[in-house]
Amino acid sequence: MWTYTPQFGMVLWMTLEAGGYLPALWPLRYLLTLTVAASVPALVYALGRATHDRKEIAARAEHLPTQDALTGLLTPGAFQSHLEDAYQRAISGREPVALVLVTVVNHEHIRSSMGDPIAEQCLLRAVIKLHRVLRDVDPAARVGSARFAMLMEGVASRQAVTERLVKLVASGLIPLQGLQPEVTLQFQAACVLLQENPIAPAKALDELAEVLAGISPRTRRPIRFLEPVPTQVASLHSSLSA
Repeated sequence: MWTYTPQFGMVLWMTLEAGGYLPALWPLRYLLTLTVAASVPALVYALGRATHDRKEIAARAEHLPTQDALTGLLTPGAFQSHLEDAYQRAISGREPVALVLVTVVNHEHIRSSMGDPIAEQCLLRAVIKLHRVLRDVDPAARVGSARFAMLMEGVASRQAVTERLVKLVASGLIPLQGLQPEVTLQFQAACVLLQENPIAPAKALDELAEVLAGISPRTRRPIRFLEPVPTQVASLHSSLSA
């Protein structure tokens, strides 16, 4: 505001000058013109800065509701949109896509024995490991305190899914650096290939959660697949074969 005080003073002088209260000073008018011209870049910069700030605030407001505050992954609602799109592509165009639920089985034990700060740090380490088995285009979300949902686009076989998840499980068994006593992350995963087992999104998530619930913490098979429901023809064929 104080930047424009000299200009205000000159405008006031010219007003009084026009009323005949002060003598005419032409150099003052030239000075006012130069001052106004010099202030234009500052006004343009201020306007551009204000516009940029508004756009940045709008962008933050747009992205915050779709991201988990702790991990930066998608929220369940945002992931649901990606899942529904993938499901439609799988049933209409037979595009290969795998839906995977991953849980850190020992996260609650870490929380109870080492406290919330260490548990949150371990959760962030788990997210880093998840990103290493996903491509940039693969959506991932936090759907529980220590549970994640992922879509692996373009994955056409169980073997391809298993290879990625084996790397995830193995990476979790490496003790996390900087933590004493040593802490490892015990991953378990339930998967379904939507192109071969086209289950509706909500039902698929529920059934994968049931698969995870049925896996023992000490299992040697931490990766499970949701089997397709056999058709009546397949059942009849099996009966005849028997």
